Amino acid sequence: MASGLTVTMANPALTSGELAWILKSSEPQVVVTTPEGLQVLNAAITESDSPRVKANLINTRRVYIVDPAHDEYGLPCSHSKGTDLDQHSQDWKALLAPKPLRAPVQFKSSEYKERTAVILWSSGTSGKSKGVVLSHQALVSNVHSLWHINQAFDGNQRWLGFAPFYHIFALCNVLLLAVASGATIFVMPKFDPKLMLSHVQRFRVTFLHMAPPVAVLLAKSPMLDDYDMTSIQGAVSGGAPLPSEIVEQVYRRLGILIKLVSSTQRIPVCLP
Repeated sequence: MASGLTVTMANPALTSGELAWILKSSEPQVVVTTPEGLQVLNAAITESDSPRVKANLINTRRVYIVDPAHDEYGLPCSHSKGTDLDQHSQDWKALLAPKPLRAPVQFKSSEYKERTAVILWSSGTSGKSKGVVLSHQALVSNVHSLWHINQAFDGNQRWLGFAPFYHIFALCNVLLLAVASGATIFVMPKFDPKLMLSHVQRFRVTFLHMAPPVAVLLAKSPMLDDYDMTSIQGAVSGGAPLPSEIVEQVYRRLGILIKLVSSTQRIPVCLP
């Protein structure tokens, strides 16, 4: 986004047919995925009936592979080994190779309202998933409002990143807000209840960003009795409705108030 590109993100659990629909709708020129996601991506490219998708991604080396389990982040990119998996893909660290620096992208003030920053995808409850187009101004305004509401957020905040970043909830409430406020995120590759509780205790997590099922766990699960949750100062829930009785039970049990959020199209967080 800082470079002026438009980013779209997809659920890694999508089938090849579902991903083919997103590829057709967004027509990406570059794709970043993991080794685990490459098979579904290649199938989706093959299934896509968009000539532009095939032209952009077949035999163009525009599919970049990120391997969090094996990438050598401590080494200079010139010393790292690639993980190219087929003729269509290459290791993402190739993007880090030394090149002449370019001037930062400068937007005119009017462009912030019009330039698309991200395309996110609706749940598809009424049909195929629909792309939700959000401008740079929409994201900046959202992060600004979140920061204003939560003035206690500072560099001492410690958050768990188990909510998916391809969703507006974690994108704005966790990833972008953490960058703006200086908070630290401990990213979990996938959600695991016991591991989440262990991380809360180990890293003294101060704020939770979660879906309603996690709030139910906090309200009812006996597992909490085995962990120290006293570092948590508050929480926010999004992605689906959360019954008020669960909010009350969590408050009585942990002494924290859960805030609620809005839809992808409207972006902002709503306070109860």
